[in-house]
Amino acid sequence: MEIIAPISPEDGTIAPLASSPEVQEKLRQTEDRYRSLASATTQLVWTATPDGKVSGELPGWQKFTGQSLEEIQHDGWSKALHAEDEDHVVKAWAEAVRNQTDYNTGYRLRRHDGVYRDFVVHGVPVRREDGGVHEWVGCCMDITEQKRADESLKLFRALIDQSSDAIEVIDPQTGRLIDVNETAGQRLGYSREEMLSMSIPDLEVAAVTPASLVNHLEEIKKVGFKLVLGRHRRKDGSTFPIEVSVKYIHLDRDYLVAVIRDITERTLAEEKIASQLHELQFWRESTLGREDRLGCLKQEVNEALQRAGEPVRYSDPKAEEKKLPIGPQAEEGEQERLRTLRGYHVLDSSAEKDFDDIVALAAEICGTPIALVSLVDENRQWFKASFGLAVTETSREVSFCAHAINQLDLLVVPDARLDNRFANNPLVTGDMGIRFYAGSPLVAPDGKVLGTLCVIDSKPRQITVAQAKWLSVLSRHVMALLDLREQGRETARSNQALLSILEDERQARAAIRESEEQIAEQASFLDKAQDAIVVRDLTGKILFWNKGAERMYGWPRSEVLGRNMHGAIYGDSRKFEEINDLILSKGEWQGELQHFTKDRLEIIVEAHFTLIRDQKGQPKSVLAINTDITEKKKIGTHFLRAQRMESIGTLAGGFAHDLNNILSPIMLSIEVLQKTSDNPQTESILQTIAASAQRGAEIVRQVLSFTEGVEGERIEIDSRDLLKDLERITRDTFPKDIRLKFSVAKETWKILGDPTQMHQVLLNLCLNARDAMPNGGTLTLEAENCVLEEQYAVMNIQAKAGRYVKFAVVDSGRGMPPEVIEKIFEPFFTTKDLDDGTGLGLSTVMAIVKSHGGSISVTSEPRKGTTFNVYLPAMEALSKGRKEQAETSPSLQGNGETILVVDDEASILTITSQTLQSSGYQVLTATDGADAVSVYAEHQDKIAVVLTDMMMPVMDGPTMIHALLEINPSVKIIAVSGFNKNVKAPRPEVKYFLNKPCTSATLLKTLRMTLEEA
Repeated sequence: MEIIAPISPEDGTIAPLASSPEVQEKLRQTEDRYRSLASATTQLVWTATPDGKVSGELPGWQKFTGQSLEEIQHDGWSKALHAEDEDHVVKAWAEAVRNQTDYNTGYRLRRHDGVYRDFVVHGVPVRREDGGVHEWVGCCMDITEQKRADESLKLFRALIDQSSDAIEVIDPQTGRLIDVNETAGQRLGYSREEMLSMSIPDLEVAAVTPASLVNHLEEIKKVGFKLVLGRHRRKDGSTFPIEVSVKYIHLDRDYLVAVIRDITERTLAEEKIASQLHELQFWRESTLGREDRLGCLKQEVNEALQRAGEPVRYSDPKAEEKKLPIGPQAEEGEQERLRTLRGYHVLDSSAEKDFDDIVALAAEICGTPIALVSLVDENRQWFKASFGLAVTETSREVSFCAHAINQLDLLVVPDARLDNRFANNPLVTGDMGIRFYAGSPLVAPDGKVLGTLCVIDSKPRQITVAQAKWLSVLSRHVMALLDLREQGRETARSNQALLSILEDERQARAAIRESEEQIAEQASFLDKAQDAIVVRDLTGKILFWNKGAERMYGWPRSEVLGRNMHGAIYGDSRKFEEINDLILSKGEWQGELQHFTKDRLEIIVEAHFTLIRDQKGQPKSVLAINTDITEKKKIGTHFLRAQRMESIGTLAGGFAHDLNNILSPIMLSIEVLQKTSDNPQTESILQTIAASAQRGAEIVRQVLSFTEGVEGERIEIDSRDLLKDLERITRDTFPKDIRLKFSVAKETWKILGDPTQMHQVLLNLCLNARDAMPNGGTLTLEAENCVLEEQYAVMNIQAKAGRYVKFAVVDSGRGMPPEVIEKIFEPFFTTKDLDDGTGLGLSTVMAIVKSHGGSISVTSEPRKGTTFNVYLPAMEALSKGRKEQAETSPSLQGNGETILVVDDEASILTITSQTLQSSGYQVLTATDGADAVSVYAEHQDKIAVVLTDMMMPVMDGPTMIHALLEINPSVKIIAVSGFNKNVKAPRPEVKYFLNKPCTSATLLKTLRMTLEEA
């Protein structure tokens, strides 16, 4: 037998050896070592004959594939290849054998359990001394994990570069940029190479130093994450606002990873919402009697309310017909308008409560049965929200809104049958029978009109100036909601792009150390997202849970991974199953959901679920991106509720004005009748009528106090009487398990104030105390004299030194933590449910106390009760001389002076004249401002005082006063109104004002003071 030596290390040939026992033993030992090495290595070692047939023992191959030695021999090994790889691999092997060259290829090899793995293969020919091939030796290396890791890294980098957010990796010691994604360079105008030569101070508008970065690093190390706002500078020098999420990462060194979002659009939207909330703030402040703070918005609404019932002046329909064709189609700029409309992605979207609330409010304000948010598409008008109408769209050719989008102001059609543009319209002549239409345009930021917020009626009617204004305000709010809605979609798309790599990231963790470090660094970016990002399998088991989810739900990642959490988050498992079925059938789902945190607090989330499939297209898992919109929903609800309150206030103010005009002649008539009646029974009846009328006047003042902020008449108030009234009310209405204690110190000082508002202050505090004791407790109300020293005033900025009456409202209820106490006086802040409170009670209390020159303080601890201390200035004690002077009533009788009385209400004019005549005055009358100017011009020499109403037709009070002062700059005038807004000085020359209704004593006293002025 021929003995062959191993391969020569010099030339790779085989050298013959002498046939001896020693050599054969060495050869046997070499073969044993070869077998041991082949068994120990993780690679699959193989040998083959010169003609390419597999030979010898292949323990690694057998163990991996499960094939027997007989199955492997010759060409049987190819049966373990993937069907798609078999042809090209066998051909490549045949070519290597034929040409006697190295064999290098790759293929997928089936494991014994049927799973295919990726291998690279290298084989070399072992040559004899004559250069021929003695045999083939090769190995197969498993590269499955390496290949997956490489693919994941490439995919990860591609998605990071495609992110809508800029991503920067920073050296915290120097501030230099270590790595950036493509978005960062594109947004700033730099190439990636340019940015890698820059540092943070080159990009930030604010001053940033290495020392400040080190300080940031230490802070972020403690909390792990920081969210900051700033501005970035582009290469061209322009700047823009940004929101930066910064996270600390330590691998081989310290890194700061920043995810930078351009918030220009969000900032503009927030400024727009802030402007609208500012308008609402003006209206809220009107309820606190602070008219000097109402500004231009209140002045506009005041003008509208003065014209209550006055219709909007409409343009000539015939003239409009010449401008607009019926059913306008594609005109100049129409394609740009349609692109803007479709850019909002709102057409054919599902109903949303915010828009539904707006159309309901529009219908309520305008008193119409139908209200719509209508968007005009190419051939149709589609309704995003509708009130009182079942259809979702109509043809553009017959729509009223197709005309409204061609103008930037309100389109009003009082009677469609009388308007040549719409008289033959099927919507007018058909079953709908539209007669009235008013539409306010929805104007996008680029000036394009997308549609209208409109109200419709089947009866001809008019729209008031006030209603038209509110329709315009609501249309602007619709556009603000559309802008915020589109911004939310962009944010969701950005987050979804980052999250599509989650499944591959999990597999890549098993790759080599370098790959693991890169993947860990990239994956940390997901934890900076403010949204909750969750991946679960089809049964609900949690596979991924980012830091945003931890913050939103309160569950640490370690407690949820591998668990089925839908019962804890959803509360109702049926809702989870219903959504899961929709995801499996449609591939995705989005909408609003009610979720629960770990502490069982209910939150509202905007959810976007996407179905993830495996390589074979089979459903594998579900990716969820959840945004917490709880606060946004609360703000929207408060906003709409505030609008309803303003509408109710407007209506109530009008009623109050009319009631004042009704009560005025009643109260003046009573005192005239009392002077002429000697019958005791009649006197008793008149006193009853007087008391009822006075009570009605008090109710009207309370209504005006809510709607307009009337300060009311300040009179002397006895604390004892005030607490007696409150004691009677609370004992009759409060639960019996609440013990009531009332205490008033002897000789308590008097206060000067409005009794109705003082009742409101103390009753509000008592009601809050009652709500804080749902299971009963003790309520104590005390009043005592108090002197505040200068030292106390310095420590309490709202207080001033002086003499006060202190009212203390003390309860033994559940108390409040410090963070709640800091906010309790803010408008709309409340700890009650939305249906149980508006959050205006304590802000109203604070405003009333401040308007009386007082202050309020609160102390409270959880489970230890609450104490409110209200300090109201005490009246100064009258000297003896002043007391005698006050007790001596001046004569209210006239001496024949002539008074000009001006009022458009005949009953008020008559009874006022009779009252003045019975008191010794001469009277001239006028029914409006123009008539009064004429009468005064004729009799100015003998007219001593002009007593005039403020709201009259033809010429109102302020205009008439201006005309009278032009005639006689020293004319004496007393202004009278039942609508408190108009009783604020129309001119500085008018020094006396009377609120309707008033008693004859008040009228005569004011008249006497006016006459006695120098």
